[in-house]
Amino acid sequence: MVVRAEGGTPAPDPSFVDELRTLEAVYRLTPQGDRPLLLGRRSSEGGQPPDVDLAQEFDARTVSREHLLLTQRAGGWAVQVVPNTLNITRVNGMRLLPGQEALLDDEDILEVGEVKLTLHRVALAAPDVIVVQLDTPEFTIAPGEAQQINVTVANHTGRVERFHIEIDGIPESWYRIILADGSTPSGWASLYLLNAPPGSTPTQESRQRLSVLIQPPRDASANAGAYPFRVLATTSGQPALRGLVAGEFHLRPFEQAAFSLYPDEQAAASADFFVDFENTGNAATTLTLKATGEGVRFSYDPPLAGEGLPVPAGEATRVTIKAVAAKRHWMGAEMRYHFWVAAQAGALTPPPQHAQLVVPPLVPASLQIIWANFYSLLSPVVLLVLILLVGYLFIRPPDIHTFQAEIEQGRRVTLHVDLDRRCPDIELDPGTLRLVPAEGGPRPQCSAWDRLVDGFPWA
Repeated sequence: MVVRAEGGTPAPDPSFVDELRTLEAVYRLTPQGDRPLLLGRRSSEGGQPPDVDLAQEFDARTVSREHLLLTQRAGGWAVQVVPNTLNITRVNGMRLLPGQEALLDDEDILEVGEVKLTLHRVALAAPDVIVVQLDTPEFTIAPGEAQQINVTVANHTGRVERFHIEIDGIPESWYRIILADGSTPSGWASLYLLNAPPGSTPTQESRQRLSVLIQPPRDASANAGAYPFRVLATTSGQPALRGLVAGEFHLRPFEQAAFSLYPDEQAAASADFFVDFENTGNAATTLTLKATGEGVRFSYDPPLAGEGLPVPAGEATRVTIKAVAAKRHWMGAEMRYHFWVAAQAGALTPPPQHAQLVVPPLVPASLQIIWANFYSLLSPVVLLVLILLVGYLFIRPPDIHTFQAEIEQGRRVTLHVDLDRRCPDIELDPGTLRLVPAEGGPRPQCSAWDRLVDGFPWA
């Protein structure tokens, strides 16, 4: 495993490279101007990791988050323990106290907690001393696909050497080194090569070919773009020499997303619904949403006006959709307003998501039940009263008042009688009495309608 202290793409090659090595990892030390490099262990809670991060080591728990500072000096690196560091630090077996400084030279051993590292100063060999060649220095690949490239290494160092073959610039989980015998070592590979005199044609014993199978994953971690890389061949003997060859591959973008709407139902005249969108592709995309439904108005937070909402690769976002019923009803059962939310991200158009707004009436159901029960009890009483009233008006007897009057024989007397009906049935003794309307004129003639409404107050 190869880890660069600066954490970026390979830096321009100096005349030599300083590395801290464990049995399974290589930590390259790249000077950062006048700023010292921080060696430690990144926090599980996040934050800025140190320049040299030992969190992947088996005994990383014995390393402080900010353990020591590395400053480049002539011929090596100065090591200073950070004040307040409680874990042990040793250089070549000598313990350093917090704040104390020591010089670390080539092949010196640095113990940080229980993690043991060795400083290696590797000189870059001339291209004809250690020959490293790629048959495909540049190619394009899609996430999830595999591309095999062949590497040839030849030894012209003047000595028999065992070479460590490493890949720099590509995540270790993205590639496998395949040796000529078909074996696939983890981390780096080793080649044992005899020496071929300078300028001569290498023999089979002084030159070997191996393959590198590159297969980026199809997920958001494999960002689309260019990936420069190097194949390094480093000698085991001293002084350490390194040959290298550079290559580059371009990773194609792919679109993929997860889209959900929840909850699927809200009981209110106005409610919030949430859209969760995760860009699981390897390139940035732009999200647009549109909610449609009859009888419902919609608003979005954050607003989605213009070109939509940008979502970087591997990140998620949430949009709140407020749904409001356009019109409320007074009585009856709850009204269900169905609506759909459609999303688009680049060329992706996932199926629309459905939800519904359940709107209750303005008059609560409990009051409607009380009124219905009261009305069911009141209806027979009202009907009976109406029947009695109508019957009374139609069949009630006239209001008759008896009176006595003394009348002398032969004398004419006028008696005034008030009637509460316009069409009463009056019988008189024609020989004795005669009926004359008060207004004068003949007695009114009553039609069937007059007799029907006779007695009503408005008649």
